[in-house]
Amino acid sequence: MKSTKSLPLSNKNITIIPKDVLEAASTSDVTVVDFSRNNITQIPDEFEIILPKLTEINLGYNKINSVPSFIGLGQHLQFLDIRNNRLETLPAEVASLVSLREINISYNRFRSLPTAFIPVLAVLDLHNNSIKVVPPELGNFRQLRSLLLDGNLFRNPRPAILSKGTPALLEFLRSRIPQN
Repeated sequence: MKSTKSLPLSNKNITIIPKDVLEAASTSDVTVVDFSRNNITQIPDEFEIILPKLTEINLGYNKINSVPSFIGLGQHLQFLDIRNNRLETLPAEVASLVSLREINISYNRFRSLPTAFIPVLAVLDLHNNSIKVVPPELGNFRQLRSLLLDGNLFRNPRPAILSKGTPALLEFLRSRIPQN
């Protein structure tokens, strides 16, 4: 069994991810990075050099405004936590993350559901954004074990549906898909 090496840099009050840290990580067996709970405002271009071997990224609780398109290079990425930032969109390249099973983008500034998700996600956390419409096609994501949408602006599905859990929510959404 392959061991996991992590790079824990949470709660360090850093505003940038140091280039030398990323370069050192690129020559090691680091597969997990945790830059959460800092004051990081952007994901640097140098992050691209470690992305292909990462399985987990935690950038939650920062001040990040955008996710670069090179995120699509994370072919082994299984877990992505970018909650509590300043994100309004995700790049289309997120759909290239074929190993991604869990993404947390709660507490951001999304007004609509990102269209870039892959249907093999098991956990999709979008709670506490500003989402106005939940597309019924989301009900076709049959691998979802947990879909968290509470705390958004939409009127449908109603809180009574949300409180019944993910299977009921997915069934409700599927029932709303227009039949041709």
